[in-house]
Amino acid sequence: MEPGYLIGFYILISTLPGIYLATKKYFMIVQNQKYNRFIIKLFYFVPSITTFTLILSLLPWALYRIFLFEYTTFLIDKFTIYIALLCPLSASIFLIYFFKKYVIRTDMPPEFRLDFMDYKLYVFMPHARMIGPAQYHTKYVYPKKRDSKELLIGKPVGNLIYDFKILKQINYTITGEVIVSEVALEIFRKYYLTGYQTQPVTDNNKSLADSGPFHQIVPLNILPSFSPKTIVQAKRTPQLRVFVKNDSFYYDADVMGNVFDFNATSEILGSHDGFPYSPQRLWIVSNKAMRILLKEFDQQRRDFIPVMLVGDKDITQ
Repeated sequence: MEPGYLIGFYILISTLPGIYLATKKYFMIVQNQKYNRFIIKLFYFVPSITTFTLILSLLPWALYRIFLFEYTTFLIDKFTIYIALLCPLSASIFLIYFFKKYVIRTDMPPEFRLDFMDYKLYVFMPHARMIGPAQYHTKYVYPKKRDSKELLIGKPVGNLIYDFKILKQINYTITGEVIVSEVALEIFRKYYLTGYQTQPVTDNNKSLADSGPFHQIVPLNILPSFSPKTIVQAKRTPQLRVFVKNDSFYYDADVMGNVFDFNATSEILGSHDGFPYSPQRLWIVSNKAMRILLKEFDQQRRDFIPVMLVGDKDITQ
């Protein structure tokens, strides 16, 4: 076989992980269903994942050069020049296994369920997250007594400091703060949304005495603990990670007797390494707030995780 053909097969085998990802219905969901198709995903995944596969294939090639190079003649006589294709093949198999085992979800994402709009409560966690206020020199104080088995969150000293030039109407930071514009606040008031108070946000391009047309909204209502059906897991990898398994959130149904449009969990979830998210109390919003955020602020369905209620058949959603 000529070397040119071998290179062609080498690249062809490296396209397998990209083709595999393109076949997965719930991996990289395009909100516009017209474009949420195999052929569109194929054009996106094959170039990007193939490049990564080719780079990864250099690892088995390096191992061959170190441990088996002196057996080159024997291997070619035994298996022909095709032996070189084991490098992209092993890299492809590894990537497909990794994506299948750790990345790709097999269940239908909540935003595609027919009953998505019918739940009473939702976890509000936008996928588009801004850098934290600490990057703009906002100071935080932390509890002096630290328990290594729990996550702690800091309390800002004074107002949050942020760069107003990058802010939109609704802004969600990686540390869980929500910053809104004056226009957004007016819409909140128009619809009589409840359960929050506002604090000024300072523009880092101005003096600390100046505050502009943005405000932090702070939830006033801390909900009771999750229902026992909620599986909260804690792991060290190496940072302490505390998260809800499969994002399956449950509350006892009687929590609805003391719920506002904006609420926060009593539990602190996340990890200091930012995976799956930084330590924070999660926002729990009402069905009304969810609909307004979708309608007025172009939030996406995927920014909301339905919360299931336990113990009352009339309000289990």
